[in-house]
Amino acid sequence: MRKIKAFVACSVIMAMTVFLWTGHSSAAGGLLYLSPSSSSVQVGSNLTLQLRINPGTTINSVEATISYDPSALSFISSTPSFFATCVQNSGGGGNINLSCASLANSTSSDTLVSTLQFQALAGSGSSAVTLTSGNAAYGTYTNPGLQSASVSFTSPAPPASSGGGSSSGGSSGTTSHVSHTSSPSSTQPVASSAPSTTPAPAPSTKVSLAAHVATALYTAVAISVKANQPVQAAIDYGTSATDLNLSTPPAPAATTSTVSLDPNALLPGTTYYYQVVATDASGNVTKGPLQTVTTKGFTVEVTVLDGNYRPLAHHQVTLHSTAQTVMTDGHGVATFVNVAPGQHHVDFLPSGMTTVMSQPVYVMDAFSSSGLKQTAATQQLAVILHDYHQSMVPRWLLFIPIFLVIGLLLFGTIKERNLPRRLRYAHNVMNRYTISQIVQMEQYVKGTIGPSPTAETKKSDQGKEKE
Repeated sequence: MRKIKAFVACSVIMAMTVFLWTGHSSAAGGLLYLSPSSSSVQVGSNLTLQLRINPGTTINSVEATISYDPSALSFISSTPSFFATCVQNSGGGGNINLSCASLANSTSSDTLVSTLQFQALAGSGSSAVTLTSGNAAYGTYTNPGLQSASVSFTSPAPPASSGGGSSSGGSSGTTSHVSHTSSPSSTQPVASSAPSTTPAPAPSTKVSLAAHVATALYTAVAISVKANQPVQAAIDYGTSATDLNLSTPPAPAATTSTVSLDPNALLPGTTYYYQVVATDASGNVTKGPLQTVTTKGFTVEVTVLDGNYRPLAHHQVTLHSTAQTVMTDGHGVATFVNVAPGQHHVDFLPSGMTTVMSQPVYVMDAFSSSGLKQTAATQQLAVILHDYHQSMVPRWLLFIPIFLVIGLLLFGTIKERNLPRRLRYAHNVMNRYTISQIVQMEQYVKGTIGPSPTAETKKSDQGKEKE
């Protein structure tokens, strides 16, 4: 085991050494980018950015340096995806450094490199998350282009004032409000004395919204929105019900709209929360209920083997992170559906034991797009439960005693059926010959006497007939 670990460590070091020191011999190609390219986040909330690469050629390693304003954003984590073996993956103080590779696989399609998590510290303004340098390689560098991201910050809306003041309708474009004050001497509302300089929006019919998922593929999601009057519909969405940190541009005003989410911000096999935000002709904003949509995940076939490399047939196994429990088939293959890409683990609890055996598996973020269609092949993986050993006696051997018992019963039945015929034959012999003649015939058969006694018996029989 130590030799294996040493070999793996050496392989990682050699792979990353080649990555870091190979000369820049290939032409520029592909794009290393942050997604989404622009986003808005409220102070105190978390911001999620994806570092992705569209290489344009085959690669198996990526390196990147990312800078950000530490007074506006606080770095939380960097979670590698396809390139899971990293010699450097750290961040903080305004910089993030990654140098990761995939030792077992390569990719030539758009691939997630790492998921970056920040917390917003600023309550206003904007800031850039900049890819200051980056590269990809498969033996030689590919020199991809770099695309950074920008983040705007917002603060929660202040609570409405409960006092008896008025709001001015000056250059801010706001209208005056009627305030209600309560005192022991009077409970009548007091109107603001300040005149309004901006007319209030014309009253409109209350907007009613209905939304449903029109399309949900690996990273292609479209939401169909219907309203009782023309509205500009937009979608706020995110992976947390309390933090919808992503938004779509508003669609043109219509009673029926189809709004597509940003595919670069989505992951397969992941549940997203979304809310429709509709603006009518008078500028009134209506928000729909919080709903969910789950992107299509990958189908994964995992062959489960025991410590003797024998298939674990007809046993229950569980795949995490989102738990799925299935039964393996006769070849020890467990099939899981709608699985998100990234690191997972397969759990097995042997009968009569309390310790769960677990082995990691990695699901690739690999699919192809053609027009409005997205397809992916079934991924085939294998795990070995080294500490579990099934009985070495094949199950079919357990049936041998049963077959032997059945055979003995049949043989005994046949012998019993032949017994009456043998008894009749012995009875006829005893009636026809004397004991001395039977003994003589036996000696003749053994070759101990010359003439056959049967000839004499025939003569005596003929003499008896003449008489």
